[in-house]
Amino acid sequence: MTEAPSTARSGREFWRDHLTGTASTTTSKEDALTDRQFQLLLEGARRLDDPFARQARFVIFATGRLGMRAGEVTHMTAEWIDWREKTIHVPSFDRCTKGRGGNGPCGYCREQAQSIAANNEDITVEQALSTRWAPKTAAGARAIPFDFETRVEMTVERFFEAYDTYPHSCASINRRVNRAAEAADDLDSQRVYPHGLRATASTFHAARGLTGLPLQSFMGWEKLATAETYLNGTTEATRRALRSVHSSR
Repeated sequence: MTEAPSTARSGREFWRDHLTGTASTTTSKEDALTDRQFQLLLEGARRLDDPFARQARFVIFATGRLGMRAGEVTHMTAEWIDWREKTIHVPSFDRCTKGRGGNGPCGYCREQAQSIAANNEDITVEQALSTRWAPKTAAGARAIPFDFETRVEMTVERFFEAYDTYPHSCASINRRVNRAAEAADDLDSQRVYPHGLRATASTFHAARGLTGLPLQSFMGWEKLATAETYLNGTTEATRRALRSVHSSR
């Protein structure tokens, strides 16, 4: 595997910044995977033993094609899915019971509650915990179609044939991505992480022609400007445009 440039942050460092709210859109966009790299990552996931492999594959598609945040994947249940419409409905609130023994909020939600209380003097940690789990922003409560690609659709179906909910903590999302990247050929595992995969989803859909407002809605961003950062001259979009022009001659 290639060595990360000395000036680049590792995936673990980015994950730490993502949890503390200091991750940047610019950095994650720079770490978005190409289509080939995404396939290599999936190959790495297939080399793992089950059930780790099934979970890793689901996480990779959920973040890297459906654009879900790690906290959304962690708290996702079968109840979020409309199987007839092939759509995941991320709710504005879903009480977290992923703490030890299935009792109370998980560590991720407790961290979020502590952050909310620290930044709002009128809110206690316990009050903030009563609102967990919730998406990162109000725009995060959204509908995510998953039938645009057969592999994505089947991965979601197969996962929820085995599970009613994602069975582990938020930190496990990063471990599954790391393990798949380490098992893959020709991937720098230090530059592959969940929020970078979310940027991969943004780049993937923008390159295929999804325009600003639909992309904003799909990804659950508050500002259209965030979507526009992915619409301005991606390499993949340029490549596809060139192929389209020259194939018509």
